[in-house]
Amino acid sequence: MSAGMNFAALQARVVPLVAELFATLAAQNPLRMHFADIAGKTMLDIVENLREEGVSQEAIAAALGLTITGYRAKIRRLRDLYGAGAERAEDEPRTLLERVYAFVDDADGYVPEEDILGHFRGVKLDSLKGVIQFLVRSGALERDGDRRGRGYRTVSRTLPGGPGPQDAEVMLYRDGPLTVAELAQRLDISIEEAAGFIVELEASDRLLRGQRDGEVTWRALAYHIPLDASEGYEAAIWDHLAAVIR
Repeated sequence: MSAGMNFAALQARVVPLVAELFATLAAQNPLRMHFADIAGKTMLDIVENLREEGVSQEAIAAALGLTITGYRAKIRRLRDLYGAGAERAEDEPRTLLERVYAFVDDADGYVPEEDILGHFRGVKLDSLKGVIQFLVRSGALERDGDRRGRGYRTVSRTLPGGPGPQDAEVMLYRDGPLTVAELAQRLDISIEEAAGFIVELEASDRLLRGQRDGEVTWRALAYHIPLDASEGYEAAIWDHLAAVIR
């Protein structure tokens, strides 16, 4: 970094970016959010501010663990995606995970593995096979055939139409203690639904009961998301980041 760099000015620039990141995260359901765009846009903003404060590309690349060539390629891609005037369809697949799923889903049927490998031939084979395996494990894809004739198709399933007990548990862990009415308001559900979630969670000894101004409150001391869960692990990332900032 340059000797004359103004750290106060840098702090004044970067802290609002982190605050904006938290505002973005807080406005979404952390059990079902996607981090690809949030992380990419935040990284680009921070890099642009570091450059404006005189930090060299080499120093930023080293801090990110990238070669200067890799750094420039990454920033070029981020500028194409999130720079001024960049436009992108809302439903366009973004991550490799989404692109692989979309490729199989668009085929509307059985897709041979060799077709997937051929379509994504620019991707490292280990990374691509890891993504396919994750989609199979999470129940998004179904595998057919043996090693010589293996293929995949998407699995049709009905997604939950609204918050469930796990959403309530996370909310009571993060923002508790809350009354039934407060929980209902945070999850945008009826008081009856919120009360049902509390009964279910309390029956499994996952809540602590308290009182505030004569009203009963509940909070969760922890929440558990199984290791093989296909959704929900994003909430843990949010909480780790929140703990660091707080």
